[in-house]
Amino acid sequence: MARLWFLDYLGKYVNKDTMREMCAAMELDELETRLILERFCGRKNVGQCDFIPEDQQKGMMQSLDTRVQGWVERNKNHFLMAELRQVLKFFDQREG
Repeated sequence: MARLWFLDYLGKYVNKDTMREMCAAMELDELETRLILERFCGRKNVGQCDFIPEDQQKGMMQSLDTRVQGWVERNKNHFLMAELRQVLKFFDQREG
């Protein structure tokens, strides 16, 4: 089973425009932003994001996922309450 990242939950429950704004506020580079928007908001798998090699994606994921998770925790007001409620399920599953 593939690992589920925090970004999997965020991309599933948060509006793509909100995610785009988050990426800009975090000052992510163009490649990181595109990866988040296409892979996690667009629900693509690693192989479908052919604009970046799979090994490079895998190398970026731990850092990118951790950075986004920290930013979300510090900037909860950027998201709707309904979005945050869904994202909290990530933490429940991780701890369970």
